[in-house]
Amino acid sequence: FGPLLGQQIAEQASTALDEFPVVTR
Repeated sequence: FGPLLGQQIAEQASTALDEFPVVTR
């Protein structure tokens, strides 16, 4: 995977964690 795709996945992951803080535990 290219670095750009990885960045998009990282942004989606961070957004998901913001929407579901319970997942962080």
